[in-house]
Amino acid sequence: MTRSTFLTPVVASLCLVLVSCDDNVPPSPTPSAPFVSQISATAPPTMAAVGDTVKLSLTAFYTDGTSKDVAALAAWTVDMPSVVRVTNGEATALSLGATFVYAKFASLNASIKVQVTPPGTFAILGGTREPGMSSLPGVAVTHPSSGFTTVTNAGGAFTLGGLVDRTLQLQKAGYEDATYSVAPEEFPWLGMQRLIRMQPGDTTAVRIAPHDMEYEPLHATVPGERCSPCKLIRVLNAPGNRLRVTLKWTPVNIGLKLWNDDGTFAGTSPGLLERDIENDATDLWLYVGQSAATAAREYVNVQVTVTKLN
Repeated sequence: MTRSTFLTPVVASLCLVLVSCDDNVPPSPTPSAPFVSQISATAPPTMAAVGDTVKLSLTAFYTDGTSKDVAALAAWTVDMPSVVRVTNGEATALSLGATFVYAKFASLNASIKVQVTPPGTFAILGGTREPGMSSLPGVAVTHPSSGFTTVTNAGGAFTLGGLVDRTLQLQKAGYEDATYSVAPEEFPWLGMQRLIRMQPGDTTAVRIAPHDMEYEPLHATVPGERCSPCKLIRVLNAPGNRLRVTLKWTPVNIGLKLWNDDGTFAGTSPGLLERDIENDATDLWLYVGQSAATAAREYVNVQVTVTKLN
């Protein structure tokens, strides 16, 4: 005998309702995996000697509030590879100096300054450039008291470590020598002016830019007066010569001055300055520019003429 199975109307209706409800309920969303929202790099203040190693720390902060050190997983690069080498988050000192080290993890970037210098000394990291121009490679940078020296790289950057005072001297063929006192906690950009040489009978066009060099002429009429922005012009001379230096410039409303061994001299009329010089020096230094205290920071085009009067 065959047994028939059937549902009562109530049960059938309930099943239909349940099926209908199940079809309309959206699936529960899958929780998103936490991702890195920020990274932060830290390092010990200094390494004391070549050959020292330190662990760099790179902390990744995740969106779920957790964090972990990922120094061994990051990609590391070094600005001054002669100073340190970084492998799997460990820095090895290669020479005295300072450098910025960069870490990249999860498409985020962080940087840290690393220094190699003995206790009681400091390191300087800086750069050189021609004012208004790009960086200046191939500059010899010397620390006179220690005798330490280096040469700026292709990007104009340099570093020296093991220093006890802040004086640096710069030299490069075709440029005026320069001396600076620098702060180790900064990244100083140190300017160097291209040589301007003249002799009697020459006329030279000079452009003074707002970002040009600043000089303190030794024989300024006002002690401590500074020429800025300024150009240094050297005139090759013979003993017994009487010379006339003539400056003509535009815009004529700019108050240019001339500094030399006799003092400070202003324009004789708008856009014109003439000064007679009688000096037995074979290398006359002329500073042409504005007084730093009242300078109008704009471009000035100057025609410089040196004439022999005897």
